[in-house]
Amino acid sequence: MGRRRGRSLHVTGTRPDGTMLRAGFRIARTTATGRFRVRGTGIHVQGAVILDRTSAGAAGPGWLYDAACGGCHGADARGSLERPAIRCSVHVQPEAHAGLRNGMPAFPAGQLSLADLASIESWLAALCAADGPDALPADLYASNCARCHGADGAGASNVSGLQGPEIRCRSRELLLSELSGAEGGMPDFSDLSDAQAQTITTFVRGLCPGPLPPY
Repeated sequence: MGRRRGRSLHVTGTRPDGTMLRAGFRIARTTATGRFRVRGTGIHVQGAVILDRTSAGAAGPGWLYDAACGGCHGADARGSLERPAIRCSVHVQPEAHAGLRNGMPAFPAGQLSLADLASIESWLAALCAADGPDALPADLYASNCARCHGADGAGASNVSGLQGPEIRCRSRELLLSELSGAEGGMPDFSDLSDAQAQTITTFVRGLCPGPLPPY
């Protein structure tokens, strides 16, 4: 079964031995007849991902991101309604190796090495760094906070069933303490720079619909 989403094609099926086959493709060109030529971005079989490193363009800049991540998270890494943004994420490596309980496959070390993940992280860092001052705060929040706390900071239940509380009207001091890990109960965001943590804090407080604590 195939389903097209924008410039992506997602195909799912079952092999004769009962294993699940999922494939994501980026559409390279469409024709007047509706047929299209695609280049594969990875085959997902029982939670593992097989990358075709012999395909044309496999050595090009950003190929690893496009092959392993772009089919779900988008060419700009800003995600979609069903998949989170990762453009400015600081958790790319652990989530890629472990997978998540939202249908995201794990990428075993044999498929994505530390060097591969470093390449993907560098690619994403370049995308994030390309943000202007208007886009950066939203991208930092969306990539690191929105999946648990919601797009508007009002709280949400993430794909693992954990309820993230409302955070939009908290004090700056508390938000910065939580990002540093001092409050517990949150993932480690120590890889955020001080400037990034301050940017996220300012963005979150800007979502508050009422009076803000003055500190």
